[in-house]
Amino acid sequence: MDLRTRLARLDGLNRRPVAPGKPEDPVRTRIMPSAAELGMESLDPGARIHRRQTAYPWPPPTLVTADLVGLFPALPAEPLPASALLFLDTETTGLAGGPGTLAFLVGLAWWDGDRFVVEQILMSDPDGERSLLERVASAADGKEAVVTFNGASFDLPLLRTRGVMNRIRGMLTPLAGLDLVVPSRRLWSRTLPDCRQQTLETRICGLERGPGDIDGRDIPAAWFAFLHGEDLRGMAAILEHNRRDMCGMARLWEQLGLWAARIDGRKDAGPDALLEQWSCSWSLARVAWLRGRRDGVRSWLNVALDQLTGSAGDPDADLGRFLRDGVRLAKGLRDWPLLSRVLTVGLEILPGTPWLHREAAILHEHRLRDLDTALQHALQCGEQGRVGRLERRMGRRGQEPRPGGGS
Repeated sequence: MDLRTRLARLDGLNRRPVAPGKPEDPVRTRIMPSAAELGMESLDPGARIHRRQTAYPWPPPTLVTADLVGLFPALPAEPLPASALLFLDTETTGLAGGPGTLAFLVGLAWWDGDRFVVEQILMSDPDGERSLLERVASAADGKEAVVTFNGASFDLPLLRTRGVMNRIRGMLTPLAGLDLVVPSRRLWSRTLPDCRQQTLETRICGLERGPGDIDGRDIPAAWFAFLHGEDLRGMAAILEHNRRDMCGMARLWEQLGLWAARIDGRKDAGPDALLEQWSCSWSLARVAWLRGRRDGVRSWLNVALDQLTGSAGDPDADLGRFLRDGVRLAKGLRDWPLLSRVLTVGLEILPGTPWLHREAAILHEHRLRDLDTALQHALQCGEQGRVGRLERRMGRRGQEPRPGGGS
C-alpha cells in the first residue's frame, strides 16, 4: 500500500459519518434561502458565495485621470477614462486588518457604456473565501485602476494578504491605486468638519443616506448573526450600506473633475457654497500649485485674502498656517506684490506678529528696495542686527528710536 492510499484511508477514518438524508453543513442550508431572499444568486455549487448585480442608467463623466493632476499623489502614466476604473469597497469582520480579518462582502462597480454597474459578492461560509477572491480578480481583468475610499491603507492590503493566504498571486497588483481620501483631504479638510465618506456625500455631492443603512461598527456582528440564521435585516442593511458606498465613490469621482475645473478657472464648473469660505479658497490655491497652475495660485490666493479682509481678531488657529502657506506660495511664484499683500493682510488680522514683521522686513529690504519700511518692520520684530544694518545703509544711525529705549 503506497503512502497516498494510506493517507486517504486515515482521512476517511477521521471524518465524522453523516446520517442518511442529513445535510453535511446545516449552517450552509440556512444561508442558501437567506441569500436568495436578499436577491442574490449563488456562484458556486456549495452555495458559499453569492452575487447581486444592479445596473443604473448613469453616463460616465468625460474626465480622464490626467485631469486630476495635483489631487492624487500619483496618477497612471496614460490618461484613463472612466470605463477603465474599477470601484471597490469591502465589508469585513473587523477593522484591525491582519491575517485574522476576513472580507465577507466585496462591492465592485464600473461604467459599462451609459450604465453604472454595481456587483456585490457575499461570502456565506469562510470556506468560500478563495472563490470570492477569484471573482474579484476576474472583475479586475481589463481594468487599469482601482478606486477606493481609504483603500490604500485598508481594503487593498487586506485583499492582497488574503490572496497570498489563498495562493492567489498578484491580487489586484497590476491596477493603479486611486484612493479618494487623498484628494478629498487636499480639497476639503480645511473647510469641512471631517472627510468621512458620508460627510463628503452630503456636503459635496448633495446625497443623503436616509433609512436602511447600518453603522460601520455594527457590521461584523450583523454578518455573524446572518451566518447563524438569526437576522436577515442586518445583512440587508450591510448590502445597502455597501451599495451606497459604491455609488458615493462614483459621485465623488465626478465631483473631483468638477473641482479640478474650478481650480483652473473654468466657468462651466459652476458655483458652490464652499467657495465663499476663505479656507476653501486656500485649499484650491494649494492644489493649483500642485497642478502647476501658477495663475490659479495667484487667483485663489487673492480670493482667500479678499474673503479674510475685515476679519481682524478672528481667533481661528488655521489663520497662522494659511499665512505661512501664502508666504510660501508667493515666494515660489516670485510674485513680490502678492507676497506684500499676504503680509499686509496678515498684520491687519494678527497685528504685532513677529514672524510676519520679519518676512516684511526681508521683502522690503531685498525685493522692493524700500529700506525705510524694512526698518519699521525690523524694529517691530526686534531683530537688532537687521536694524543696525538698515540704519547703516540709510546713513542715519540713531535717528529711529528702538523699542525698549536706546537710540
